[in-house]
Amino acid sequence: MPDAPRFGTDGWRGIIAEDFTFAAVRRVSQALALELRARSALETGDTADTPALVIGYDTRFNSARFAAAAAEVLAAHDIHVYLCNRPIPSQVVSQAIVERGADGGMVITASHNPAQYNGIKIHAQNGAPASAAFLHAIEDRLVTLAASGDEPPRRALDAAEDDGNLDRINPLESYLEGLRQHFDLDALRGAGLTVVVDAMYGSGAGILPALFAEGATKIIEMNGVANPLFPNIRGPEPIAANLGRLTRVVQDGNSALGFALDGDADRLGVIGRDGAYINGQTLFALLTLYLLETRGWSGPIVKSLNGTAMIDVIAEHFNVPVFETSVGFTAMAPVFHEHDAIIAGEETGGFAFRNHVPYRDGILSALFLLELVVGRGGTLDTALTELEARVGKWSYERLDLPCHPEQADAATARIRAAAPKRLAGVPIVRLKDDDGLKYLLEDGSWLLIRFSGTEPVLRLYAEAHSPERVQELLTRGRELTGL
Repeated sequence: MPDAPRFGTDGWRGIIAEDFTFAAVRRVSQALALELRARSALETGDTADTPALVIGYDTRFNSARFAAAAAEVLAAHDIHVYLCNRPIPSQVVSQAIVERGADGGMVITASHNPAQYNGIKIHAQNGAPASAAFLHAIEDRLVTLAASGDEPPRRALDAAEDDGNLDRINPLESYLEGLRQHFDLDALRGAGLTVVVDAMYGSGAGILPALFAEGATKIIEMNGVANPLFPNIRGPEPIAANLGRLTRVVQDGNSALGFALDGDADRLGVIGRDGAYINGQTLFALLTLYLLETRGWSGPIVKSLNGTAMIDVIAEHFNVPVFETSVGFTAMAPVFHEHDAIIAGEETGGFAFRNHVPYRDGILSALFLLELVVGRGGTLDTALTELEARVGKWSYERLDLPCHPEQADAATARIRAAAPKRLAGVPIVRLKDDDGLKYLLEDGSWLLIRFSGTEPVLRLYAEAHSPERVQELLTRGRELTGL
């Protein structure tokens, strides 16, 4: 029997039919319902109170059916369900939660994972990822429920709908209207640029074309038809290795930009006019500098432990604070919300913005970047040159090493026992060990070694002032792991 689901840095993910089954989804839904009702009763003192949840899903195999299975269990526990009637990006679910005053939400998605995976993300009342404490409480309930052996109760969706306990919704138009409030879309539509969008067969398909249906700016969408096999890519992850075709289309058509959205459209990958891949760290720095310098925003910045040092340089120039958190938006969201930050960013290309839901949004990120490009004559080159002049030259790379959970303790012990004083010849000035091990070096470069919260891999992250130094750090880091 599969182990009880565990929530990592970005939800629970499992292999379909092995770990991620209808039985497991129903069990998670039951644990969520029980925890939600218990907390609601504690807060209101009314055990008859009816909490509400929004349920969304992506384009993966059977995601719609898994969402329906979750809704049946939630309805049986007298939870009012707003069930999306089409594949929806995760951030759209967040907005629907806030607009409907729901108590939270659930998204059936495995984000960027390969095709054999599916998963569940749980959102809080404000649209942010559910807190670690809430997820731990669900995990505790899952253990108890598994021990009982009882089947979760289910209520037919038609019956729940007839009783007014379930509404089928399409929150996409409201989300699109929300995006229109952030930008002068007429100016973007009239810019006359050609932008290629790779939807990666995911739930973000059709959204940017819908926003630019009229006007001189042309949106060319690739891979906009749902295909749960994600052909020709390892998974719907907007990284350079998956964007060869997007790169060719951008170059062949002399397009201004290429955008790629991950499976649930909360992350963004970018290809420049010359076909160069712009990594997530550079995007984070570009967007942050744009918000502060051009948009005139001011306020804190939130970055994760694996976030770029460029942010610290920019923040110092504009005299704004930087808050660094553990990896994963579950850790970032409460800090982002508490300090009314202007942006929170991850190295994977996931960014959240002030005056929007506290959740990553790949589509909103694309629009900010398009606005930046339009303001600079239709190319990223000027913005990249300005960024380098401000922060210097930086290179970044991540290396993923397959590492099963049973190998993790041994690898950790080897790394800690090594206790290096220098890495690739440069003295270590500080060691952070609250989420993996992060070595900060005398020349400003850094190396982070940590286990993924979503996949069975050990991840090495390095940033330095040249690609050669990055490779040296990654090589030394791999030696430390013994893998």
